[in-house]
Amino acid sequence: MSLRTVWESRDGGHWKLLTSDLEAFRKELGEDVLEDFCRCYVIADRMTSLVSMFHLSGEKIAEGSIAARRNNLTFFFFVSEVVKELQLCLEGLRASLNKARIWDEAAWAKNLAVIEKWGLDPVNSAIRNQLAAHVGRENVRQGLDSIQTETPRVILSEGDGGKQRESYSKLAHDAVISGLGLSEKQIEDAVSGVKYLDADAHLDEEFWRVLESKGLLPIRSRVHGERP
Repeated sequence: MSLRTVWESRDGGHWKLLTSDLEAFRKELGEDVLEDFCRCYVIADRMTSLVSMFHLSGEKIAEGSIAARRNNLTFFFFVSEVVKELQLCLEGLRASLNKARIWDEAAWAKNLAVIEKWGLDPVNSAIRNQLAAHVGRENVRQGLDSIQTETPRVILSEGDGGKQRESYSKLAHDAVISGLGLSEKQIEDAVSGVKYLDADAHLDEEFWRVLESKGLLPIRSRVHGERP
């Protein structure tokens, strides 16, 4: 049986993209190419999940509330990590495509270059390195030092009600942000565009371009009935 890919859709909107032979598929695309696409898709899916949760949170929590501010900051911290990791994975994918002689500069510029650019942004990098997955003592100390030179009276924590989910530790967040020499507005501006970036869709376009270059555009198949 010759190698092929199939786009299978069902009633109700469920779909699958399948290959008839994974081993042959890996060889045809190039093992490095498929491995790097997998790396990118894992991170792109994380970004999609973060953005989805951000929007769901916005539907449940009042804009301008303490909980909304906390969730927004958490989203910005986490998404900076995801954007940076995706940028690193895209570097690997671009190298693999070049090695396989199937990289297309124009297609890359259209779909994925903007993600690489965000990942290399110095503010994003600072947030990712010092706030996303790690909070350093020196960063906190510098922030506290800066805040205490501005005002002796500070809010340690605050909330809109008696529940934990309605509150946040204000001084802690202010300290780590100030320790980077940034404002909350700068952090928001640095990654706010990610809310509107569909990383998975851009990656899909590149993946389908590569499939086409290898003569592996999917055959479309319609299966009646709901997902089993």
